[in-house]
Amino acid sequence: MKKLLQLFSLSTMVSISGVASILLISSASVSYADHGEITNSQTTLTPSQVRLENDAKSKGYSSYAAMKADREKDYGSKDAKYFESIRNAQKKLETEEKKQEEEKREVDAKKAGYKSYAEMQANIRKKADDKKKAENKKIAEKRKAEVLKKADKKKVADKIKADEKKVADKIKKEKRQSAIIKARIYSQNNPGFRDLKPGIHYDDYIKNCSNNKCYGIQNISFSALSRYKNGNKVLGTLTLDMGPIASGGILIDFINEFNDPDANIFRKMKTNFDTKYILDYQFSERDRQLFNEREKSELLVVYSKGQVALRIERDFSLYIEYRDISEARAFLKRNKPVTATLDDF
Repeated sequence: MKKLLQLFSLSTMVSISGVASILLISSASVSYADHGEITNSQTTLTPSQVRLENDAKSKGYSSYAAMKADREKDYGSKDAKYFESIRNAQKKLETEEKKQEEEKREVDAKKAGYKSYAEMQANIRKKADDKKKAENKKIAEKRKAEVLKKADKKKVADKIKADEKKVADKIKKEKRQSAIIKARIYSQNNPGFRDLKPGIHYDDYIKNCSNNKCYGIQNISFSALSRYKNGNKVLGTLTLDMGPIASGGILIDFINEFNDPDANIFRKMKTNFDTKYILDYQFSERDRQLFNEREKSELLVVYSKGQVALRIERDFSLYIEYRDISEARAFLKRNKPVTATLDDF
């Protein structure tokens, strides 16, 4: 009995072992349940696989895998058609909604008194453009008004400034004219050449002289030194260049040089001035000799307390000088010779 039980157990284990071997072979190949297809490595079909294969062949397929692939292809095509139908339906719906919207706009436009929606839109755009133009025009007019206001304000300010300048210029001109008249009155008794008297306003000098020429005279060269008196520019010293008076480069005795005294410009001027002005001093014969020896730089004959002078310089030219009273005093103080008399010996 015990032997029988052992034989039964052994046969049972062998049977179970055989089933396990079959299952092991199936699991070692690619899983059919997972993939639904049979591979070349699979050598044994399970009952369920057999059923699937038979079902596929009954439907005209070579294998279950072929049937499955065909079904997947068909499903993909169906999905594409489905989504395409959805898109078409959506497009159709949008078209309908757009058409309804356009129809509504047309109805609303006609209710508003327009022939069409396009006409209403054109009118709306025109109103917007007109409004914009009106606003721009208003802005432009406002700017123009501001510019005109600013211009008017500037014009008023410029006029006030011009009027003030005109008044100031008038006052200045009157003051200047008054100064000119006062200078003429002050200088009327001063010695000079015609109206060119030291002490006159410098404007009077400029009026008669230009470029060292006065009154159009060609043989005399004029020069002037100005000074300021009470804030006004006046003529201080007037100098006339009378030209050379030399004879052979030496100043000889003026008394015996020519039989005709008028042939010498110095003699002519001295004779004239001796009758018109009071002589202050003149150079001596000794001074003349020293001048010829180049030990003196100039020779002077002075009249009217220094206001008039005849001056001979080293170039042997004669100069006539006219001075204002204050200038004359300083000139006389600088140049009047201090000499010894016989009583000093």
